[in-house]
Amino acid sequence: MDKPKKQQLSLTISSKKEGSQQKKEFLVQDWQKGGRESAAAAENKKEEEFQWVFPEEVEKKEETISLKASLHPQQARRRVIGKLLFIIISAVLIGLLFGYAMVNIVTQKEESPSKAMLTEPKQQQKSTNSTAPTTASLLPPIETSIVQGGVFSKKATAEKVMKRMKEEGVVAGIVQKDEQFLVVLGVSSQLATAKQLGEAYRAEAADVYAKTTTISSSIKTTGKESFAKAFSVIAEESAKTLIGLPVDQAKLIEVEKELQAEKGTQKKEVASLQRLLVDAVNQAKSDQSQTAKAAQEKLLAFLAEY
Repeated sequence: MDKPKKQQLSLTISSKKEGSQQKKEFLVQDWQKGGRESAAAAENKKEEEFQWVFPEEVEKKEETISLKASLHPQQARRRVIGKLLFIIISAVLIGLLFGYAMVNIVTQKEESPSKAMLTEPKQQQKSTNSTAPTTASLLPPIETSIVQGGVFSKKATAEKVMKRMKEEGVVAGIVQKDEQFLVVLGVSSQLATAKQLGEAYRAEAADVYAKTTTISSSIKTTGKESFAKAFSVIAEESAKTLIGLPVDQAKLIEVEKELQAEKGTQKKEVASLQRLLVDAVNQAKSDQSQTAKAAQEKLLAFLAEY
């Protein structure tokens, strides 16, 4: 018997398009071979799909990087332009202010003579006005030579020493200076006179020391009272009487006239100082040692109040 021949299968797909008929035939030789081809085709499709995904992601990353890079120069340009505008505006304003100041200085220099001419009549009016208020000032300090009997930090101790000196017949007073209390036994304008007066007191008071000091005042006044000259003259002439030297009566009379001319002050403290000096000069004009001691006591009281 003859072996049956293998027959080939064929598929015919027909379609009609505009009245014409087309036929396509596909040969199918083997189902297993066809399965392998279809699996290979599927793998090829998967590989092709994987290969297309990677380039798309790379392109997106490049686009995002290019966008970010394109933004930075624009921001930098804006900042640079803003800084330049700020510098230019600041320079213009500074120039305007400087020019305005220079113009004012020049105009003031040119107008200064006319202003001076205008102020002169005002000054004359102020001088003629006697009722204008004046500022108060301290009395000027007095520089004098003293015979010192002790320096103490407490006033009570100084008062005890002063009391003992007076009981022994020595003129004594307390003067405060720089938070210390000085026991003063006599005053004069010249240091040599004070030293001679100290030698006269040394027999009665062992601890004596002659020196020159300055006494500042704590009294304010609106007038022109100055008691420094009168005090110095009275102190020197009364000290001379105590050590047996002649007195200059002409100086004492001149001081007395000046003190009489300054009477009538309204300030209580200044009036009290003036009365003490008037009493002292009247007693210093005498050639007696007892009145000279009284003059020295008035002068020490003057320094204590000054």
